Amino acid sequence: MVDRSGAHQTNLESPEEADHLCAKCDDYAAEWAPVADEIWASQPHRKASYENYSKEHREHPELAAFETLEDLEAKKESKVG
Repeated sequence: MVDRSGAHQTNLESPEEADHLCAKCDDYAAEWAPVADEIWASQPHRKASYENYSKEHREHPELAAFETLEDLEAKKESKVG
């Protein structure tokens, strides 16, 4: 992407190509990958929130990745009452 965009470095004191800079991370990424995969697999994931505005999500708010207004109002009432 850097090459295609025509972007260039701005650090003239320590010039470094983007590919060379990225390659420095390869070993760290390889070591981190198993841990990152384990963390990712252990977490629940929901669909992107923009999908929550679909008819399906309006009819089934339990599918939403955020609390509905009704949920928030019910929590507020339970604290007051």
